[in-house]
Amino acid sequence: MVLKIQPGVIVIFNNERYKIKSPLSLEKVLVESLDTGEAISVLLSDLQPHTSQDISTNNRDEAKTCIAFTEQEWKEAKKREKAIQPISLLACPKHEAKRIGGF
Repeated sequence: MVLKIQPGVIVIFNNERYKIKSPLSLEKVLVESLDTGEAISVLLSDLQPHTSQDISTNNRDEAKTCIAFTEQEWKEAKKREKAIQPISLLACPKHEAKRIGGF
């Protein structure tokens, strides 16, 4: 089953229903609990697609998820990555920065 990542999509996190509010990075999204309204940042890998099944019967090991980005979304992500790379290198030890193309 494909995990659709876009605002408004209902997903499962820790056996509770959340609504995706916005992407934060290529690995995280901001989600809002449908029960409490609390907004939290979560890893995409920790989300499951919402189905009509009872949440407690979902078996995470059986769920195969695929995250799909449009070409335009991917280009925008790569553009943003390129823009922040110099800043991220400032936080890296010099030996690590050299390994990933900085300093």
